Amino acid sequence: MNLPNIPPEHAIEAMLFASPTPIPAEELAEAGGWSKREVEDYVERLRRQLKDRSLEVRKVAGAYSLLTKSEVAPFVERILQVQNKQRLTKVQLEILSIVAYKQPITRPQLEEARGINGDRTLAQLIDLELVCQVGRAELPGRPFLFGTTDLFLEHFGMSSLDDLPELAWDESDGDMTEFSLEESMEEETPIRSREMQQLAEDISGPSSNLQKLLAKIRKKEDKEESRSSAASQ
Repeated sequence: MNLPNIPPEHAIEAMLFASPTPIPAEELAEAGGWSKREVEDYVERLRRQLKDRSLEVRKVAGAYSLLTKSEVAPFVERILQVQNKQRLTKVQLEILSIVAYKQPITRPQLEEARGINGDRTLAQLIDLELVCQVGRAELPGRPFLFGTTDLFLEHFGMSSLDDLPELAWDESDGDMTEFSLEESMEEETPIRSREMQQLAEDISGPSSNLQKLLAKIRKKEDKEESRSSAASQ
């Protein structure tokens, strides 16, 4: 087999990158047709070339590895977290959707909207960094307000909350009507993840519990607004 004519240090970089375990100098020499001394020279040349990059060559017990430098470790950990995220459950999506559409929202408001306690699921969403505290409400006891995070936008492939599917309302009775994703989403902001697709489907389904919950919130807000207007007249 004829080997391509490329700089030896580039060939060594490729072999180290592809290997799941450290490679002894003797094996690199055999693979490349070099002497052990030449391998050491080429590795040193590679080290100099990697000086201002995020990778480095390390030698342990006579074997070489291509590793990321310690200063970029937080970025490596973050991308692994993003890639290893589990699909959100229906309950998590339900609470996350209410927070997304009604933020900022307090725990009592969230619990009242759902009819059951959602503290555990809310805590899970906070641990996943999809929801966070955004302040305190001007209410007795100053309860915490919750909203979505930048990671929420990243997770669902959105650039801003404006990319959330719009909810259509039947003004005659305050209920939500079905909506079409094609009509509610701009072409330049397509749904870019399975989770976002699931979120939109949950919201738009004709028998969706989330529809009923958000409709309930909307009706209550309309009633409170009507009372407030009547009291001020």
